[in-house]
Amino acid sequence: MDDQRSASDWETARSTNLSKWEDRVPLHEAAYGLERFDDPAYLTSVVRTDLAALTPFLPGDSVAGLDVCHLQCHIGTDTLSLVRAGARVTGVDFSPAALASADRLAARLGLDAT
Repeated sequence: MDDQRSASDWETARSTNLSKWEDRVPLHEAAYGLERFDDPAYLTSVVRTDLAALTPFLPGDSVAGLDVCHLQCHIGTDTLSLVRAGARVTGVDFSPAALASADRLAARLGLDAT
């Protein structure tokens, strides 16, 4: 396969994938139970499970004070749960709509995440 065809196929696949994730943001905002975050002690089940598995390997048995980069953060639910657990977190995603949703949620909750 020549480079030109590969580049074109990659761009088509990437833009299609991005479009699908952009479309899912409002669906996930409605389906993820974001109102649960109104409880300041709430952490997602993913983060609760991950923290339990990681605790023996963390300094002080906690993410508190650690700098964390959360890849594919989507609308920020796990990212903000890590913030609540004490980490300084930067969420990364390729969906502008998802990052905007994460920013809105962080602002609503008064949580500091990038």
